[in-house]
Formats: sequence, structure tokens, C-alpha cells
Amino acid sequence: MSLRAGASGHSTLYAVAHGARESIEVFDVDASGERPAIAWIGCVPMPEGLAANSVASFADGSIVATVLLMPGKTFADSVAKRPTGAVYEWSPGKHGFELIKGSELPSNNGIEVSADGREIFVVSSGFQTIVALAHANPTKQLRTTRPLPFTPDNVHRAEDGRLLTAGMKNDEPQCGGAPGPQHDLAKLSTCPRGTIGMAIDPSTMKDTVLVETTANPSFSNATMVLTFDGQIWIGTFSGDRVAHEAL
Repeated sequence: MSLRAGASGHSTLYAVAHGARESIEVFDVDASGERPAIAWIGCVPMPEGLAANSVASFADGSIVATVLLMPGKTFADSVAKRPTGAVYEWSPGKHGFELIKGSELPSNNGIEVSADGREIFVVSSGFQTIVALAHANPTKQLRTTRPLPFTPDNVHRAEDGRLLTAGMKNDEPQCGGAPGPQHDLAKLSTCPRGTIGMAIDPSTMKDTVLVETTANPSFSNATMVLTFDGQIWIGTFSGDRVAHEAL
């Protein structure tokens, strides 16, 4: 999901949807009253045969979405650091999403845009990096993080402008070590791995650890981290709850 603040207590929520249709669903969120209210605005269908993974928006209403695995690509391709996915963009007035050429990476996962809309930040879970692309010329990679000590998943821009990302620790001997050819997706999703959450300076791509936890069968395999009101909030793909602790 991606939330873009608007005026008079309203925001626009973009959500990746699976099931009845593969699409980006769009909602108006009205937080001006005692309790927030949400209303569906519409949707933008994904191209035939493609499933979106993450979404981000620009001020003009354009949206970008990642596709983790293109048809014919596999998780094994990503582990081998071969391109498997890409970024697609849609703008108001356009018929549908269009591929951003040069955005192909191993497992295009989380996505975020800069405050000025000039850059797109894309998580490559295969490379275990976050890549900065020029929005005006996406074939040009501007910067990249170091290979991170975990598998980054989602990425969001914090109020201070830093990029927040989290994921599963690589160094988990009981899970067979770092993700590699010896693993399949089912094994990765069932073996508890510790969590690392980081803040990344988008201008330098230098990282700072926000939170680090050991593997916990009740809460593990993180996918995202957010900060709010002095708290760190962590989500997971393999649990039924979120975790939080003080910054």
C-alpha cells in the first residue's frame, strides 16, 4: 500500500490487489472526522498475466508498480541474480501501465519515489539492494546501496526523508544460511528468520540500523518497517500480527 497526503484531511490510498483481478485499487481516505472513512475511487488493471508487488505514487496522480516475477521467470533466477521483474508506470489519461525500460532487476520488490518526483527507489530482493533510478531517464541507475545483510522487501519514505526498509536476516544457520540455490520459497516462508530494519539516506544510500531481532516462531520473516510517534512498527508475510517497540 502507498498513502499520499492531500488537502483538508483527505489522502489517496493505493493498494495492490490480487484475486478477482490483478490491479492497483485507489481509495479516498477522509481523516477529517472523529474516525477515518474510506471510499473506493477506481482501479488501474495490471497488464494481462502480470501481478503487481508494490506501488508508489507521484503528485500528479501517476503511479509506479513493481512486478516481482515476469512470465517464465522463477525464484531460482532471482537467487542467481538474473533479472526477473520490472517497474511499470501509469499516468492519468493513459490507457494502461507501460514498462519502464531499464528497470529490470532480480526480484523487483518494494518501490518508493522521492519527494520531488525526480527519482524512483526500487528494492531488488535478488541483489539485496535498493536502487535509485532517474524518473526522467529510468535506464540510468543513479545510486545503489551496498548489498544489505538481509533480504529487503518493502520500502517507504519516512517523514525525515529517509527510506525505511526491512527484511529477513541472511545469517540464519538453522535455515540453511543465506538464501541461495539450496532453498525454495516454501522453505524460506516457514523457517523463522530474524529481522533487520534500516533507514537509508536517499542522497548517499548509506544505511543505519533501526531495529534488529532474533528469530521468533511467533513473529519472524519481516517485510516492512515504519516509524511513527516514537515507535517502530514491523510487518511480516508469515504472521497474523504486527510488532512494535520504542525508537
